Amino acid sequence: MPKIPFKVSARAGKLFGRENFSNPEGAIIELVKNSYDADAKNCFVFFDIPSKFIKDSDGKEIEIPIKEKSILYIIDNGEGMTEEVIKNHWMQIGTGNKEKIYISDDKRTKTGAKGIGRFALDRLGFETEMWTLPKKNNKMIGSYWKMDWNQFDESEKAISQIEAELESIEIELKEKIKTLTQNNKIVADIIENVEFDKGTIIKISNLKDDWFNDETSSVFKSLEALIPPKELNISFDVYFKHFQQPKEFGKVETAFFNDFDYKLKANYNAETLSIDFEITRNELDIKTLKSKYPDVYKSKNYPYDYETLEKKTFTYSKSIDKVLKWKLNDSNKKLLKDVGSFDLTFYYLKFSNSIKEGYPFKTVVASGRKSTLERFGGVKIYRDSFRVRPYGDPTNDWLKLGARVAQSPAGAGQRIGDWRVRPEQTAGIITISRKSNPLLIDKSDRGALQENDAFDTFKTIIVAVIHEFEFDRTKMLNPLFLVNQKEKESKKEKEIQKRAEALAEKIVEQRKKVEESIYGKNNKVDLFQAKKEEEEEKKSYEEAF
Repeated sequence: MPKIPFKVSARAGKLFGRENFSNPEGAIIELVKNSYDADAKNCFVFFDIPSKFIKDSDGKEIEIPIKEKSILYIIDNGEGMTEEVIKNHWMQIGTGNKEKIYISDDKRTKTGAKGIGRFALDRLGFETEMWTLPKKNNKMIGSYWKMDWNQFDESEKAISQIEAELESIEIELKEKIKTLTQNNKIVADIIENVEFDKGTIIKISNLKDDWFNDETSSVFKSLEALIPPKELNISFDVYFKHFQQPKEFGKVETAFFNDFDYKLKANYNAETLSIDFEITRNELDIKTLKSKYPDVYKSKNYPYDYETLEKKTFTYSKSIDKVLKWKLNDSNKKLLKDVGSFDLTFYYLKFSNSIKEGYPFKTVVASGRKSTLERFGGVKIYRDSFRVRPYGDPTNDWLKLGARVAQSPAGAGQRIGDWRVRPEQTAGIITISRKSNPLLIDKSDRGALQENDAFDTFKTIIVAVIHEFEFDRTKMLNPLFLVNQKEKESKKEKEIQKRAEALAEKIVEQRKKVEESIYGKNNKVDLFQAKKEEEEEKKSYEEAF
């Protein structure tokens, strides 16, 4: 029987790619990830969005961007691409080269795997030009690639009929960047000390979206949350500039928490089924603690003794069954191993000095902490150093920490283990990888991780790890709570005694006034004695008759 091949229309190819980039922000993030995969040390996102004024329906002038004249640049100094790579990988939809070779030359784990990232270009604009210089170039010979994405809208064309322009050219990247941006001073200043012996320039023209101020600000904020946090010590700097707003934006800064009350680091080992913990306490003022409460922790065992409190950081290990309070049968062991190993760094930052509670807390600057948590708060997941959305977004309490607070609203020192941390006072970095956590995989739209057994167990472990911090904080504060309660009871008793004495004095004074009103000031009579005498006279009278 003869065999016939499938044919894919150009339109179907476009839809396949576009469904992975539902918004332009996600498309830009994908291109920045490509720069990271290419071992770039620097990535630049430049917006050139000219605008014009028009009158709205009320006759009021408003400023709107001119889409057909707008340009977006994504530039990096990564490894670049050879002509062969462009032909065999860049131009092949769904290529699996990143799946096979997922470790870069600089030992980065590549974030992409589906081979559809180039459709991010189609999502952003109708025309793309690319200049790329590979790291092993011959006399600065690179490639120029140009693509008209309108071709995908031609309903009669098969995807094999879609073509791009490609030619070899001599290229000096830094000079090319300056020429393309018309010697823009912002660009010149930023790239002045950056090496461009290799890399890629992508120019996206005739943009498909209206880039108002809110949209560009949203991209900048997303990049802040996306790129590897400073704690991971990865050399990858991203710069974001808008030519028409030269004073806005700049280098994309990432989360770094050096002001916190508690820091917990946990390493889950899926092979040994154990967790290594490192807890840093930074909440109590040790000097005040030792002067005001010299005996509270004197007889306490490690890690609740004064010596450990002064060191601040201590470590310990625990088997996963004790952390979760699970029985390790074969089924549970499989679930726990399927999750794969991962690391968690968790921060707790309260907003007040809690003077009313009576604890010797350090003074905190609430406004600064709130600002930091608004930008970088929430427990976020990073796979191979890049953020997985939406975990840790402002309204995404994916660990249900808020519900836990509602179920157990006890104060931190009242009962050991009962207090629960509020989600708005937390920040966290969870690091997973394609290699160690193969079952923690993206949904098809890259919007989140698939809700499978591995992900459910993953969440359970994280909540249990956070409870280790909650337990430690309650055990730390409980002795102080009890001392404060005893002092409160003592003060209460003294206050009751004081009020009782004041009341007695008041009664005596009132009786004195009554006596004086009846008998005068100089003829004081004891009313109790007078009453007694009256009763005795009455009794004698009755006995006589």
